[in-house]
Amino acid sequence: ILSLLRASELEPHQAWVQFQVGSAYRNAGQLDDSIAAFRQGLSIEPNAAPEYWKMGYAYALHAQIEDAVEAYNNCLKLTPNDPVARYLLASATDQPVDCAPMDALADLFDDIAPGYQGAVDAEIENNVVAQFSKILRQIQKDKGGDNAAMIAWVLDLGCGAGDLGKAIRPMVQHLSGIDICAAMEILTRRSNVYDESQQAEITAYLERRAENLPPYDVILSSGSFCFFGDLTQVLEGVRNQLTPNGHLIFTTENTSEADPVLRPTGSFAHSGEYIEKIAAKSGFDLVRVVPVPIRYHRTDAVSGRLCYLQPSS
Repeated sequence: ILSLLRASELEPHQAWVQFQVGSAYRNAGQLDDSIAAFRQGLSIEPNAAPEYWKMGYAYALHAQIEDAVEAYNNCLKLTPNDPVARYLLASATDQPVDCAPMDALADLFDDIAPGYQGAVDAEIENNVVAQFSKILRQIQKDKGGDNAAMIAWVLDLGCGAGDLGKAIRPMVQHLSGIDICAAMEILTRRSNVYDESQQAEITAYLERRAENLPPYDVILSSGSFCFFGDLTQVLEGVRNQLTPNGHLIFTTENTSEADPVLRPTGSFAHSGEYIEKIAAKSGFDLVRVVPVPIRYHRTDAVSGRLCYLQPSS
């Protein structure tokens, strides 16, 4: 942010500088500063359509939903088919959506990725990673008794910058990671944690993975299932890629509503009742549920759960 602020001081009338400052501030959680920078940039270049949804997302994170809706509509006046603006507008106005459109997610996370590692709250991230690691250590122990055995094939869905992969790497022989965001996948490769990584959409990857490759012993996902409302397709895809005694571990955001809820921030929340029902429908037993905070929204921790499933026998 400091380098961008220096550029802003040197080039105060360059809209692109203000836009980058706006995104950087938003990704760091400094939402008032983010909105001010976007507004300044748009006063210079009012036809920069994507910057309206980027500003709108800052408003949504700030719980200023009416301002967010206005910004998304301003984007759509200029580019009616912008996938991110359409999705975020739907999330802010309670329109029915089954899952986040993949082109919208790719563009959204490409904008978030440069500040991703600085934007994630370290305490929450460390707690979530610790819960994943605890379950994997138990899986190791169950496989090898006192001599903990390496877990052969593990897949990290929505691997981001590789934070979860770094924690579990010592327990895994072969670790794969996929992420829909090109910028995130670059961060993954730079981490040198994964044996293989690729940019891919989760359900497409699970459907097209070559049949001659070994099935996975464990499939993990920290945060990515929050962008699916109906979890049927992704759970069935995971079921087809797991060994008969495999393990699925993922996080979701909490809601008391029976059906999945799309929040103004663009993520879905799922109830415990829904998870149990959809797991059984997709051929899984729900082994364990661990309450965990998922992220911060403004100053409040968003409650969630870590779900541990195994294929039904």
